[in-house]
Amino acid sequence: MVKVHNRIKIMISIFWFLALTVVVSYFSRFHMIAFENKPIELSSLNQHQQDSAKIKIHHFLSTTCGCSKKILDYLTQRQKTSQFDEKVYLVENIDGWKEKLTKAGFEVEILTEETAQTQYGIDSVPLLVMTQKDHKLYQGGYNEQQMHNRDYHDLDIAQGLLKQNLQIKTYPLFGCANGKLAKKAQDPLGVKYE
Repeated sequence: MVKVHNRIKIMISIFWFLALTVVVSYFSRFHMIAFENKPIELSSLNQHQQDSAKIKIHHFLSTTCGCSKKILDYLTQRQKTSQFDEKVYLVENIDGWKEKLTKAGFEVEILTEETAQTQYGIDSVPLLVMTQKDHKLYQGGYNEQQMHNRDYHDLDIAQGLLKQNLQIKTYPLFGCANGKLAKKAQDPLGVKYE
């Protein structure tokens, strides 16, 4: 009888361990797996190009994404650089993000989630895009691993492009899904994205 009781305890422990592993894996994957870097709609960006000879840095952020919040903090601390044209596209505007970015010298455009996806093709944020004239020079993330890294390379990338360095590294996209379809694909159970 004691052997049966011990076996039941072991089986229950194994079941709980496996169940907990599945749940933890489901939640942690949101910051462990990079998003696909799908080409964005370049014509929508080009209409905002002020000086076509300058490299333009486009920052796509969402006020509902923790990784975007880290980029917001970084951008407001470093301020807009005069060497490049820079614009921030905010998906929604809560907690005064637009005001903080404007105060730091950035041009800001507020987008709905739907507009970000239909007009620009944005499936995930934060996203960094660099253009010059009618050419996309860079599209990707800000660093190697967004979740644990606050060493952002946007200005390093732009400097490399300015020097025509062809060895520019494209960083993976970590962060949050944008748009109903992208959120459904990332989180079919609706746990993270309601």
